[in-house]
Amino acid sequence: MIVPLFDMVCFTPTFFLAIYWRTKKQLHRRLMFIATCVLTAAAGGRFPEAVLPGYMLYARVDMLILLGVARDLIIGRRIHRYISTHFPSWSSHNPSPSNQMA
Repeated sequence: MIVPLFDMVCFTPTFFLAIYWRTKKQLHRRLMFIATCVLTAAAGGRFPEAVLPGYMLYARVDMLILLGVARDLIIGRRIHRYISTHFPSWSSHNPSPSNQMA
């Protein structure tokens, strides 16, 4: 039950901040991308354990966000300020795998 709650807690602020800052195109783009990546955790939780082990659930979300970071590095030659300051703290608050199956 804690995993879906964590997904909602992560999705809601990023989505509403993206709507609030829709005039700042670069920030809006990244916030919408992160909100979309957070939604993939709900889809990944429905895969069978043999296909996607429980400990990989949030690692996959982090890998998707890191693809966005790679895009920033390839296209703009730098990481956007929002991603470099907020992604490490967001990633470190993912629920631990031992709590996912409780």
